[in-house]
Amino acid sequence: MSVLRCPSGLRKKKVTPGGKLPLLYIDGKPLWQSMAIGRFAAKLAGLTLDDTLDACYCDAFVETAKDLLSEMYKIMLSEKSQEEKDKELREEYVVKTLTPVLEKVNKRLETKQWLIGDKMTWADFAISRSIDEVALHFSDVVSKYPNVSAHAEKIHQLPKIKEWRAKRPNSPF
Repeated sequence: MSVLRCPSGLRKKKVTPGGKLPLLYIDGKPLWQSMAIGRFAAKLAGLTLDDTLDACYCDAFVETAKDLLSEMYKIMLSEKSQEEKDKELREEYVVKTLTPVLEKVNKRLETKQWLIGDKMTWADFAISRSIDEVALHFSDVVSKYPNVSAHAEKIHQLPKIKEWRAKRPNSPF
């Protein structure tokens, strides 16, 4: 298994099956799209569920986690003035995107140890990762949802995750 990386990846982008990166080669066969690659890795790591519907619920949580970040960064990276961005983030993103997700996840975690099923899945990792990123900008909002914060912290305390977080490179994303 090999991952195609930049800068050679930039030259290959035009000939990839999906025309996009990332691109992962598995036994010489290309797999593109980050969620498909993530799902593949999750399956290999035992972080998916056997029940088809539960596996789809995991996928839905992963897509929700992705949406939390993409919607936030779409505003943050826009050409608008900082004042306009701040206003849109607080009045639109927090109200219409972030808060509804936090409310639903927080309620779900009132009675569950994991988001779906009775074991940790890639959905738990995805939500934790997104909450971690969102909290950098909206800790006042995230802190209002103790079950979500505790769930993210539970993931952060897993030995390998904790080790990575301690040594990971500093990045704006």
